[in-house]
Amino acid sequence: MALSKVLAERLFTHETLVHAISGAAGATVAMSLFYPLDTIRSRLQVEEGRESKSIVEMLRDIMESEGFEGIYRGLSPVLQSLWCSNFVYFYSFHGLRAVFSTDRGHSAGRDLMLATIAGVINVIVTTPMWVVNTRMKMQGAIAQYGPHDQENQSANYKFRSLLDGLITIYREEGVHALWSSTLPSLILVSNPSIQFMVYEALKRRCETLGIALSAGTAFSLGAISKCIATVLTYPLQVVDYRDTHFSTPIKEQRECGACWAFAPTEVMEAMRFGFRSAKVEKIAKSLSVQHLIDCSGVSYGCKGGDVCDAMDYLIATDYQFVLEADYLPYSAVKHSTCQRQVTPSANITIGQSTCEDFSKSEDSLLSFIAYHGPVVASVDATVWKDYLGGIIRYNCDAGPKNHAVVIAGYNLTHSPPYYIVRNSWGRSFGDNGYMYIATGRNLCGIADKITLLYPKYN
Repeated sequence: MALSKVLAERLFTHETLVHAISGAAGATVAMSLFYPLDTIRSRLQVEEGRESKSIVEMLRDIMESEGFEGIYRGLSPVLQSLWCSNFVYFYSFHGLRAVFSTDRGHSAGRDLMLATIAGVINVIVTTPMWVVNTRMKMQGAIAQYGPHDQENQSANYKFRSLLDGLITIYREEGVHALWSSTLPSLILVSNPSIQFMVYEALKRRCETLGIALSAGTAFSLGAISKCIATVLTYPLQVVDYRDTHFSTPIKEQRECGACWAFAPTEVMEAMRFGFRSAKVEKIAKSLSVQHLIDCSGVSYGCKGGDVCDAMDYLIATDYQFVLEADYLPYSAVKHSTCQRQVTPSANITIGQSTCEDFSKSEDSLLSFIAYHGPVVASVDATVWKDYLGGIIRYNCDAGPKNHAVVIAGYNLTHSPPYYIVRNSWGRSFGDNGYMYIATGRNLCGIADKITLLYPKYN
């Protein structure tokens, strides 16, 4: 049978269209009913400074400050996008299922493959819509800075409609911004794909055993399949090197501008433990930042400096890291000479270092963090002094770089997805020394200048 005839008879059918419309309509109705709760969830995730945390209090606060419109802000474009997204997914899945059907029926493996393909098609087609929806929903949200910082008190996106948002982002940020969350979305495709496969397999098993598929049974199968999918895909969606085994205690550079030394040292601590010391040490050990400042030969000291240049110098001189316990405690000053000659005890050096610009390909940066480990990011931290908590998702420009931090992971299950950033301003900063920056928009210039360190073990 010719391919065109197969497509005409199986892909473009009334049954496939009914499945797609039913799926889209069901999702749209459900979202319309529960949209206020979704708005509250998004606000609580972003506005951690709010005193009111309950659903009722949040509803009251939003309606008092923004009116009834506040709890339904962005509903229209969300419904449009949700309709398109579910229509594309269900049509793609059931259409492909019909095309590849055989006399032997359907199998779990085939369902997984087809669900994944349908999910990928859905992501590619509808990602720009969800980028606009996320920004529209947060119009009116409070930024996570100090109360005196009036300039950053509200999001500056005022899109009138879904189409207006698409056009505005395209004009002001370029076409790549519309697909900025493609990789996180593609990774998340695996979750519903596995869930659907497991659900279909369990449903077929029930049919084989003669168990009627009642509402309660269907609910139970759905819950079981979701749990299995989450367990299997969670490691891909959340990478977090803050685990106490990998991460040393948060450091505080104080008035010394030696972030150029702190960030690389902290990356090397995680690398050292993760790739070698875990066999003999139960937790990561701190390396000496003070030794790096005093004894490496890098002249920056407490005056600030370029991380890339500093790492090139350390490689050229084969600098040997030492454990913090073997040298002087950190004193926030650069001594004129190395204060103590010690035998390099950490058994690690920087074998190779490269500096890359990931501003146009943050998806590649996420992949590197997942498969390689923490990285050093040179950032514009001008507004960070007012950071109180939550996720920075706007009003943090990619200006001149004035600070260096560690990207210690990411979370793609959150809305919006975010980087986990380790700072060197003490535990009183942010979330016990960490902060969170939304992925996909190069906020604070976080992806402009990434230093990738490759350790060499002695």
